[in-house]
Amino acid sequence: DSAEKKDWAVGFCTHPEEEAYYVTDVEGEIPAELRGTLFRNGPGRLDRGDHSYAHIFDGDGMLCAFAFDDGRLHFRNRFVRTREWAEEEAADRLLHRNTFGTQPRGGWTANAFNMIQKNVANTHVVRWGGKLLALWEAAQPYALDPATLETRGIDTLGGTLRQGMPFTTGSEALDNALPGLSGDPLSAHGRIDTPDPASARDAARGERYVTYGYRAQPSADAVIAGRGAFDSELMIYEFDSAWKAAVRRPLRLQGFAFVHDFAVTENYYLWFQNPCDFDPAPFVLGEKNPAELITYDGSRPTKIHVVPRDPASGRQQRELEIDACFVFHHGRAYEEAGGELGAETIVIDSVVLEAFPDFGSLVRSPDDADKAELRATPFNEIPINRLKRFTLDLAEGDARAAVTQRTPRPRAVEFPCIGNVAPRKPHSLVYTACAASADSNNPFQGVSRTDMVTGEERAHFPGP
Repeated sequence: DSAEKKDWAVGFCTHPEEEAYYVTDVEGEIPAELRGTLFRNGPGRLDRGDHSYAHIFDGDGMLCAFAFDDGRLHFRNRFVRTREWAEEEAADRLLHRNTFGTQPRGGWTANAFNMIQKNVANTHVVRWGGKLLALWEAAQPYALDPATLETRGIDTLGGTLRQGMPFTTGSEALDNALPGLSGDPLSAHGRIDTPDPASARDAARGERYVTYGYRAQPSADAVIAGRGAFDSELMIYEFDSAWKAAVRRPLRLQGFAFVHDFAVTENYYLWFQNPCDFDPAPFVLGEKNPAELITYDGSRPTKIHVVPRDPASGRQQRELEIDACFVFHHGRAYEEAGGELGAETIVIDSVVLEAFPDFGSLVRSPDDADKAELRATPFNEIPINRLKRFTLDLAEGDARAAVTQRTPRPRAVEFPCIGNVAPRKPHSLVYTACAASADSNNPFQGVSRTDMVTGEERAHFPGP
């Protein structure tokens, strides 16, 4: 009844039922020609026993499948049964530390020196190459049955990925002596690279799943140079349709590289390295979790790493710069033709925040009455996410002059994606989740389509 629903909304709990049924309450009509399955992943449980999670990103991953066929819609949802989920389900209490602030009760004395984080498998889902994978960027993916959503288990992609956390000592022998701590994570945001049928090289390469994993490495050089305690390693992967690694190649970066997403073009990979540092001491001592310990330094530039896909091509790796900002997600990048080695200009559409959102200030303690409910997000305190188009002139020698940017519309947006655009061809339209207000930050309640060339925007708001 309405009173029960009100209590559920005001209180802090979740209802983790798993269901499977045909949707019969339909407004209008489902088009008969609409066929296929939409898979969605996200935090599906925000409490365990009497313990509420501290941040929504710590929620246990739950997959939803919306299957359309012949004018009907079937819905199914199931939790990703990670090892940690199963243990906590059996005990009905929190047993593992999370990334954004949730950890077992007992304070630092109960959590000190336990540096293994819970794989929540809650960030993204990919259906490709005969696999359905639930992704979380700090560990390895979990495979599920596409029809039933039953969890098949952690997937190392044929032994390519070693199980463990995003950390390396820099010594393979020492890493092997730290099981569970040092592993090969996989980004939550891979890219399906579709070949251009007009390109003989593309036809030979075939469709690939292009992705990466990041690892932090303690570095004396970083400490001496004043860039924090860590340098970083990105491991680049290109998987063929059988999930065999056609490319597995390390890229080492100076400083702590907080990179959540990337983009790929015909000839390049692109990463935006946000100017952030990480202090591991409170994490090791059990006082705080990793996301609470990331700090943003607005005095340093944001770096754009432009890396050739083929090291033998003669193309140069570039490190470009823009004023400090923070980028979580990219839409798509493409190359504009010119020059003997191919494109000299790259265009990329990204969502940009003026500064890093302080996760620590958004963490809620179930024992702290002064902290707001997790659902009561203070949107006026969070930097506005704006869609920007960057143009990278690779023929320009100056690292800053090589980058130009424009903001076609000021509305707060996130999760940029592109429509059905032919491989390698330019695009102008970008779709995003968007805020109702055009000039302030508030919850995303609609969908927008922005023309990045003309600036024209169309937005749809379905209502409460």
